[in-house]
Amino acid sequence: MVGSWEGVFRPEESAKARATEFTLEGAPVRTRICRDYAAAVKIQAPIREAAAQAWVAAINSGDVGGALARLTDDASFVFWNDRATGKEQLSAIFAWLAGRETVPDHGL
Repeated sequence: MVGSWEGVFRPEESAKARATEFTLEGAPVRTRICRDYAAAVKIQAPIREAAAQAWVAAINSGDVGGALARLTDDASFVFWNDRATGKEQLSAIFAWLAGRETVPDHGL
């Protein structure tokens, strides 16, 4: 997780950390990246939770368009053995979810 995050949000530092891995020069860079990652995860958790709650609320209310609006055009979704990629396929699964039963809250 940290590697993916640092490649996107700290590409220059990530390159330096890889180039100086396991050296005295690289240790402070890696430490700084890890601290930044930990801070970002703490901030992003409520945002992810709110996004998940909004998606569940959209499905539970039958708002397939609202559920789709929260995803990228190339999003993938797996529900049991059903797999969908792209908004057209996702629309069919979400319509089934919205029309047949509600998505469990799971404490979100």
